[in-house]
Amino acid sequence: MLGLLLRDVEHSASEALPSALSLIERRSLIASADATTLDAWSARLTALLSPPGTTPEVRVAAAMLLRETVRQCAEPAFARHRESWCAALLHLLQPPNASSAGANAPDTAAAGTRLAAVEALMQMVEATSTWPAERREMTGVLTRLTSTLTAMLGEPASQRGAACALFSLCLTAPHSLRAHRDKLSERLPAIALEAPQPT
Repeated sequence: MLGLLLRDVEHSASEALPSALSLIERRSLIASADATTLDAWSARLTALLSPPGTTPEVRVAAAMLLRETVRQCAEPAFARHRESWCAALLHLLQPPNASSAGANAPDTAAAGTRLAAVEALMQMVEATSTWPAERREMTGVLTRLTSTLTAMLGEPASQRGAACALFSLCLTAPHSLRAHRDKLSERLPAIALEAPQPT
């Protein structure tokens, strides 16, 4: 079942992703998967997160599927795959190459991919809040995440998503923000005040 869902997502990410996420959540497909199935699923997801040979839409879909995977998986499965998941997601957090797009064309696809990776990493941070050993293993990842989110506040295409993630970290891992206190104090209030009014 999981393999078929990934095949559909890879073929048509925008159309297949909503139903795939709904099915995985409704049937708890990750929570009920055996180790062999989950290992194969993880390996394929990690491959789809890799830029060579995949489109931005597929990478966003893979990150969202990984977020749901983290939400459902138990600590032993998380520990087994943490390193490969973090490596793939942190790679997606790298800023886009300015020379790869026109000077006047904002790279919204790259921003979407980075924000999807942020969401998956945030789910990992949340999951480890109750797993002390894994929380310690995530320390370096959390440091890189907060540094990247702080930098993303200066990027129009991603600053609101980055601000939302940072506000969440204020609740889940406030200690991770201390090194960026001055920059956050300067940038976050302005972004919050400029947010559009709800309709």
